[in-house]
Amino acid sequence: MTESSLKVNRAKNVRNGILAGAVNNVLCFVLPFVSRTIIIYVFGSAYLGLNGLFNSLINVLNISELGFGAALSYLLYKPIAENDKDKVCAILAFGRKAFHIIGMVVLGLGLSLIPFLDNLISSDRPPEINIVILFLLYLVNSVVSYFTFSYKRILFSASQRYDIETTIASGTLIFQYIFQIVLLLTTHNYYLFVAMTIVASIANNILCQTVTRRLYPEYERRGKISSQDKGVVLKTLKGVFLSKLGSVIFLAAGNIIISCIFGLNTLGIYTNYYYVITMLLSFFAIMHNSLRPTLGNCILTDSKDTIYERLINLTHMYTWLSTVAACGMLCLYQEFVYLWAGQDFLLPQVFVFLFTGLFYVDRLCCIPSIFVEASGLWYESRLIYLLAASIVIVGGFVLSKLLGLSGVPLAYMASSAFACVVGYVIVLFKYFFEDKKREYSYFLFLFRNVALQVMSMALILWASSYFKADTIPLFLVKGLLVTVMSVLCYMVLGRIDIQSYRYAWQLCRSLIKR
Repeated sequence: MTESSLKVNRAKNVRNGILAGAVNNVLCFVLPFVSRTIIIYVFGSAYLGLNGLFNSLINVLNISELGFGAALSYLLYKPIAENDKDKVCAILAFGRKAFHIIGMVVLGLGLSLIPFLDNLISSDRPPEINIVILFLLYLVNSVVSYFTFSYKRILFSASQRYDIETTIASGTLIFQYIFQIVLLLTTHNYYLFVAMTIVASIANNILCQTVTRRLYPEYERRGKISSQDKGVVLKTLKGVFLSKLGSVIFLAAGNIIISCIFGLNTLGIYTNYYYVITMLLSFFAIMHNSLRPTLGNCILTDSKDTIYERLINLTHMYTWLSTVAACGMLCLYQEFVYLWAGQDFLLPQVFVFLFTGLFYVDRLCCIPSIFVEASGLWYESRLIYLLAASIVIVGGFVLSKLLGLSGVPLAYMASSAFACVVGYVIVLFKYFFEDKKREYSYFLFLFRNVALQVMSMALILWASSYFKADTIPLFLVKGLLVTVMSVLCYMVLGRIDIQSYRYAWQLCRSLIKR
């Protein structure tokens, strides 16, 4: 690929990434929703609990998700912009070796966990399932990616072509879930259902390898990175490892705590509620994945004043989008679960407030965290999620004993607020902006936004409480009304930050026109 073809238009790539990500996330909602519904009615909530538990365990072991790819992608921004092909190839060669080593480590750690699986399930284990065989299938699906060209996919994000990666993911996702749904309905064999994910993972990585070879034929694994670059890489990877290790423990701890204390049936019901959050987060991840490489490029070329202005504007837009989603959760959560899974799968109303609060607080740290990652501050932010994970583990166990199941989301809310939101803002302003006054200003801006947005949520919850949606048509009408009211609240209260308000609308119009 020529140098000019790699100098991509930022807005165009953000737009393409958002569109491709939107299609992928619709598929990621609809197809798993169908298969999850079949599991509920064919197998029961205990199987959902097993799925949630094993996915959490694999996420802890899955070091490929501990940020190595993201760190290597960050290291590729500059050599790709400067058309330094030798350095790009050397980083790819280093990444391939690292992924192979990581794969062996994950396999060894996973096998060492097998003797302890029984201790992680307090009750409700399906008698017809061999949990060792099932766990091995999940483990193989995780490990196989390390040995099938997964390192090549970092070229997509480094060259701001997230749209290509998500298009490939969408194709393999359709293939995976069609076969999984057919297998569930015709064989009722849960082992085959899980085994199909292995086939899909291999197919996805082979397709990524084929496409990258065609788009970037000059980039092959060869050469070695210099000692100086290797030192930078290892320092960056050390920070990424600690940060992402804390992140996956943070995300997985809740399911493990619930399985240990309350059993698989309770975990299955809990994960139905958390599934809604997961789907919403996946839509917001479209913006993350599209913005991250673009911001990485901006940080290399723009002034800090311009970057700070962009931080304020994106925070304004992102938190108000999160408010619209949170309003939908507050007003529609229980009706959705009731219409989907039935009365037996409902949790008390307090969990609606807890899950909504958890979602909203978690979103507050996202824009600062994206700027931290785009700035390459992996090492400086390495302890944030380790602190958050510690709060979840200790707080989750203690509060679960005192308050029951509601203690788990409460622990998550506390850790997100005090560790993630505060932590990422402090790191960003201490190590990148190096401006304490701007840090205080940003916190004040954030608190003012939160006050206005909580006011909007309370108002819309009160207004929608008079509308009961116990059928699908009424649910759709209520969803439309809640969305309209949320947008109207933004159009009134969002104008208080008039500059950011104008930026948000101008950005939307420019993306639509392009």
